[in-house]
Amino acid sequence: MRALKRDLDKTLKDLNVRILGVDEGDHSGWSVVDAFDVMIHLFTHEMRENYDLETLWKDAKAIDAEPLMSNIEESA
Repeated sequence: MRALKRDLDKTLKDLNVRILGVDEGDHSGWSVVDAFDVMIHLFTHEMRENYDLETLWKDAKAIDAEPLMSNIEESA
């Protein structure tokens, strides 16, 4: 988790994305990063299976993140 969080921090910094807050979850296996327009959730495999968010959000509209990422890169 720490390595993933470190890489995420570097990527967001390189893209000049402002981080408003981070909840490390007290070693819960779930961290949340508030990057203003986007909330980024990092899970361990066990926590992802436990919460089963794919089932919870199964009826939600899927969004292609690629165009969003290109907008961030263009503004950086």
